[in-house]
Amino acid sequence: LAYLTAMMIANGGTAKRPFETVIDDLYPMAAGIGSRVDKEMTVFSGTVHREKYDDFYALFREALLEPGFRDEDFERVKSDVRTQIETVLRRTDDEELGKEVLYAEIYAGHPYGHTNYGTLDGLDAITLDDVRAFHRQFYTPDRLTIGMAGGFSRGAARRIRADFEGPAVTAKPASAHRELDLPEPVRLDRNQMTIVQKQALATGMHIGFPIDVTRGHPDWPALWLVRSYLGEHRSENSHLYQRLRELRGLNYGDYAYIEYFPNGGSQFHPPPNVARQQQIFQIWLRPVPPENAPFAFKGALYELEKLCREGMTQQDFEATRNYLSKFVSLLVKTESRQLGYALDSEFYEIGPFADYVREGLEKLTLDDVNRVIREHLRANRMQFVVVTEDAEGFRDHLLGEAPTPITYQSKPSEDVLAEDEVIERLRIELRPEDVEILPVGQVFQR
Repeated sequence: LAYLTAMMIANGGTAKRPFETVIDDLYPMAAGIGSRVDKEMTVFSGTVHREKYDDFYALFREALLEPGFRDEDFERVKSDVRTQIETVLRRTDDEELGKEVLYAEIYAGHPYGHTNYGTLDGLDAITLDDVRAFHRQFYTPDRLTIGMAGGFSRGAARRIRADFEGPAVTAKPASAHRELDLPEPVRLDRNQMTIVQKQALATGMHIGFPIDVTRGHPDWPALWLVRSYLGEHRSENSHLYQRLRELRGLNYGDYAYIEYFPNGGSQFHPPPNVARQQQIFQIWLRPVPPENAPFAFKGALYELEKLCREGMTQQDFEATRNYLSKFVSLLVKTESRQLGYALDSEFYEIGPFADYVREGLEKLTLDDVNRVIREHLRANRMQFVVVTEDAEGFRDHLLGEAPTPITYQSKPSEDVLAEDEVIERLRIELRPEDVEILPVGQVFQR
């Protein structure tokens, strides 16, 4: 309902302008109205040349304060959301499919336990009156944070505050978010695996479990550093990338996360404005040829177990810290990203993001980092999600006692081959009853 409401505002008409007129009016401004919906934040955004600001703002204001909520827009937007679930997630984007199933399994029975699009049955049940009621209940000044960046005037800032805040402002959204009473996700007592069975050329794999660390927690900078060392997104310097892709050519990349990162297959850097009170640790193995998938899965667990057992070295710690001290600037390289991260800092009640990171990294020692690994990471009691065509074959390979060797196009060095023999014989702590095979047609249905 939250997603559908935001889509109706950003991709529907206003009370004064039909949707087609909105599109026509935005075109000469080279501008648009964007929206992002996550579990605890909905963000509307726009970027426009300052000479066109007045015209754009008039339309932006209309969209948010005077939405049209027409029947024809509702049916169109609802159809678009259904397509996102049925066609994109279920059929074409196996990587995002696996990640969203991982979150759904970890947060089963929890307010986070569904995609931001909702479910197909839930979507069918929503009416336009539900959207109107949701807008009246939740789109209120006391929940609002306004952010502006770039070449705007003081008059523009005063105007937008007057239009959107008014006399009813009583609290900041950060305070409202802190009042949410979220239950703890279920803590597993042993490994669990969900295998999504669908037609696919390759096998994607995800590993995760809840963590008690979010931005603002004393251990967050250290855990963020460990994550980067293990599997920085789209970085060839990370450990998993080097061991699984560079040495063995298993797939395109292997990454680790401690915060929600939507649409990672099409983005180089994590987006702002998906702040959450609860997060998970996650390893993502990009799709692997099916014949090598069991080995790749074991390889990731082997490296995670090794990290939990041995920790990081002084050399790896210093190299990763130096890298992140510079890399953080890329995350706030544009005014839009600076603004987005500033809103997130309000949510987490921390200072400016780049300063927060650099100050946290500067204080760290290797002992701090290895303590954080011991306290917050583990290689058991995890949720596994696999997306593959031969679900039974993958299950049987992991449950069986036979080795699961890798098939090479060209042989690596002898030391790598020796390590392969250890990995292919690794036993995964799984019982048959711990593995569920889920046809893709049942995913996100209810």
